[in-house]
Amino acid sequence: MAITVDQFVAQRVLPPFRPVVARLRSLMREHAPGATEIVAYGIPAWRAIKILAVLSPTQKDITFAFSRGAEMVDRHGLLRGVGSVSKHVKLRTLEDVNEAALRDYIAQALTLDATTRATRPAKAKAPAKPKRALAKARPKAKAKAKR
Repeated sequence: MAITVDQFVAQRVLPPFRPVVARLRSLMREHAPGATEIVAYGIPAWRAIKILAVLSPTQKDITFAFSRGAEMVDRHGLLRGVGSVSKHVKLRTLEDVNEAALRDYIAQALTLDATTRATRPAKAKAPAKPKRALAKARPKAKAKAKR
């Protein structure tokens, strides 16, 4: 049986960080109501078309990461990370939760997610060449090389 986000928080988030997690969950419910709260890859995540954000508890803090954070405009200077895809914020206390910044990041994550299908068409497969065509093509290439 899969673990729920409530069970995850109760079992894997240290008590001092649970208010931070509760506030993040509340912000996501309020500002991304169409996103589904799930446990994916062993951690809480919010999915719309694709995963918008994930929450990862550590011994020192809560990491709240945006899947396409590298594409966001960081007007608040809070996003961290060296990767070319996701960016995150680190939170330890409720005072660290900059609601205006997080609302902005959530809105940007939703906008980026909404463009996922429009800007990323399905990859078209190249037609496979019949084996006979390859076999016939090789001897001709060798014959040309001898001339």
